[in-house]
Amino acid sequence: MYKKQEIFEVKKFIVKLILLCFALVLADFIMGRTLKHYYFKINSGSLFHITFAIDSTNAETLVFGSSRAIHHYVPEIFSNELNTTFYNCGEDATGLIYSAALIKAVTARYKPKRILLDILPFEFSFDESDRLSKLLPYQDNPAIYPYILSISPYEKIKLVSQSYPFNSLVTSIISRNLSKDKLQTTEGYLELDGTIDSVKPLLSEEEGKIIHQKIKIYKDILTYLNQLHIPTYIVISPFYAEVVTSKSEVIAKKYCQTYKNVHFISFINRADYLKNYKLFKDFMHLNNFGAGKFSEELCEQIKIIEKKKGIK
Repeated sequence: MYKKQEIFEVKKFIVKLILLCFALVLADFIMGRTLKHYYFKINSGSLFHITFAIDSTNAETLVFGSSRAIHHYVPEIFSNELNTTFYNCGEDATGLIYSAALIKAVTARYKPKRILLDILPFEFSFDESDRLSKLLPYQDNPAIYPYILSISPYEKIKLVSQSYPFNSLVTSIISRNLSKDKLQTTEGYLELDGTIDSVKPLLSEEEGKIIHQKIKIYKDILTYLNQLHIPTYIVISPFYAEVVTSKSEVIAKKYCQTYKNVHFISFINRADYLKNYKLFKDFMHLNNFGAGKFSEELCEQIKIIEKKKGIK
């Protein structure tokens, strides 16, 4: 009698457990699909900026990179100086891996005339694995998916969840969908006003341990762009610091020299920037005035290179 009752209770528990699991899966599916739907309805702000760069821009000249890309490359100057359409695909708090993912996604859709990739002065020692979550909503894009796996060894398992890619974006999704901002159609540049407080440049510290996986990704993206015959410029834009040694700069320049269509331009330790604190918003970012100066000078270097190479 007691045995039959125990068996009945066990079966009852298993049924409840199955129903609970089914309810959780269903809730996850509904939540994930709902968040995804409203994520891709966003038409302003930084989240829209990412989607537009991946799915919609058809500009001839593109720049990729971190917040330094967003704030350092003035679209009007590039458009006027290089006679080109221009879009800034930079994204705050990101690095090379994020940029490589976007480059692959965009170039799978169309072939830009020119690509600029702004890298950090310490790019190859900067661990950005915890900064790649911005790519999660685009897991269905085959060009982006491999880079998402750089976040952690467990991403394939986590991505079974439909809501996982949007868990940290719920507030942003709600606020941007409720926002009355108009459709954003700017070229991605965000100007910075104001001037750094310090008149003395920062003395940079010894660069940390090099992450060889990032070097591999760097080599892969350079090889890929070179094979597409897209003139590519790897740029280290100005920052307000005196650099004794930059292993990342040496590595970046070394690999650029092996590709016909890839060129390296560094503004590290440029005296005209280090002597003028009024060009900077903070140690890592130019203000709008400094960005204008940098954009004009970079355009001149690009014109010299392209004239020498016969690039039209």
